[in-house]
Amino acid sequence: MFNFTCLDSCPPDYEPDENKTCVAAHEICHYGYKWNNISCVLDVAECKSGYVLNKNNNKCIPVPGF
Repeated sequence: MFNFTCLDSCPPDYEPDENKTCVAAHEICHYGYKWNNISCVLDVAECKSGYVLNKNNNKCIPVPGF
């Protein structure tokens, strides 16, 4: 989806986000973060399977040996 239109792929300099919406490539955030119109900020206090919060509780990191 880009500008309310379904596309087979995103235009140059755009990438699909987790909702399959084309966003500017610099707005793509790592899992657990969301774009707040300025930067990626922590969005969840839980991480997906295979990841845990780091000691500062501000980043999802891979579980060692997972």
